[in-house]
Amino acid sequence: ILELPDTYVGSTETHEETRWVYDTSSSKMAHRKVAFNPGFYKIFDEIVVNAADNKQRDPGMNKLDVTIDPAANSIRVWNNGAGIPVVIHQEHQIYVPELIFGHLLTGSNFDDDEQKTTGGRNGYGAKLANIFSTSFTVETVDSDRGLKFKQSYTNNMSNRSAPEITKCSGSDYTCITFQPDLARFKMDSMDDDIVSLLSKRVHDIAGTNTAQGARLNVFLNGSKIDIRNFEQ
Repeated sequence: ILELPDTYVGSTETHEETRWVYDTSSSKMAHRKVAFNPGFYKIFDEIVVNAADNKQRDPGMNKLDVTIDPAANSIRVWNNGAGIPVVIHQEHQIYVPELIFGHLLTGSNFDDDEQKTTGGRNGYGAKLANIFSTSFTVETVDSDRGLKFKQSYTNNMSNRSAPEITKCSGSDYTCITFQPDLARFKMDSMDDDIVSLLSKRVHDIAGTNTAQGARLNVFLNGSKIDIRNFEQ
């Protein structure tokens, strides 16, 4: 995957295109030329769409919180939908969250009748973000079993910590925090163009769920997105 990134995440070269973006300085949408990396955008999209799709599996989910921190080269995506079951998978004999985020060619998004925001179906999905990151951490609470799972990966998913399983009486959530491997994308930092494009994608999620009447509150860098500000 790392040797043939175009096959899995698209181009890892920076391109220039005219696109709609969210201008953080003016808090408005802008249609302008931006320089962005399709592969970088893809790994972000895999994580944020995975979180948004959890709303389809758990209608009670009402919060999606995204933090983009260019200074720390860190992205955090949190949702309060049903947590991932903290159990050992019978066939693979590892915990289910590790199976989902840390092992290739395993996935559950294969049902054509299941409603999705987009979502992948090739068994890679959110693992691509793990593979193209220098660090990647999964946290989830399974309230049915009263357990919290946490596991971290480094060096493009090649190193992993042992899963930390602790008793927990809190509510369900899943949180993914990762540091993209900028060198893999020939990038020095998350600049204003890529941040504005990622921010616009989060607004897309907010707008889609508002249009569906799904009552999903979407936050970006601590502020709730009010999609009414962008209605024509």
